[in-house]
Amino acid sequence: MLVLARLLPLIERVDVYLLGTGLPSFWVARMGEMRLTLGLSGWTANDWTEGSALDLIAPPAAPSPDLITNVQAVVREMKSATLRDVESRVNTDTATALAALRRLAHAGQVIHDLAPGLYRWRQVMPRALGEAEIGPEHPELAGARQIMERKQANLASREEAPGGGYVLQGRVASHEVEILVDTDLRIRRGKCICAHYRRYGMKNGPCRHMLALRWRSYATAYDAYRKSGWYNQLEKDEAKAEG
Repeated sequence: MLVLARLLPLIERVDVYLLGTGLPSFWVARMGEMRLTLGLSGWTANDWTEGSALDLIAPPAAPSPDLITNVQAVVREMKSATLRDVESRVNTDTATALAALRRLAHAGQVIHDLAPGLYRWRQVMPRALGEAEIGPEHPELAGARQIMERKQANLASREEAPGGGYVLQGRVASHEVEILVDTDLRIRRGKCICAHYRRYGMKNGPCRHMLALRWRSYATAYDAYRKSGWYNQLEKDEAKAEG
């Protein structure tokens, strides 16, 4: 925040984008034709800088390598594109387009300009980063995958929420779980009795049981995830470890 304090004489307005309680917030300082975007964690010890951490709050989608390549070509050709531009050019849904753009951003090829809502072609790195450089899958996401493979996620009910989206209830790996999923398939609120939830609540993102319950209600997303390059690589790595 001290960075913004030094800019106060120049700032005309500050727009604040909130993701949720304890989650990162983004501050856009408007200074005439200049913009400064500052991203802040919920608190100092909560590190959201790892690419895999933000996968917890993203919609459940796993774009194929071909789709990611097509999205890359679109943004590279247009130089800057809106989400709707990408969706229409590659003929895909919002969640999958966002997931592809997120993969490209992780690889250092695309940046998101928050104020105008544009995705810009910016090769931050001289070459696209691979999964080895980006890092392993988040532990809670990996845990959710194991729960799904063991068929331990059971959906008990699904009800429409008053403000849009729906409320899911079920039993996941012996835990009673309830989540509120919005219209973009993001988990906004939830309840669980696991150690991760008791320690962090939703401040570090949803736990593996909440992620598995959302996957259970949206089977096509999990099927796509299983067919994605990342999942296949994980299977190969696990097979090598067991061998």
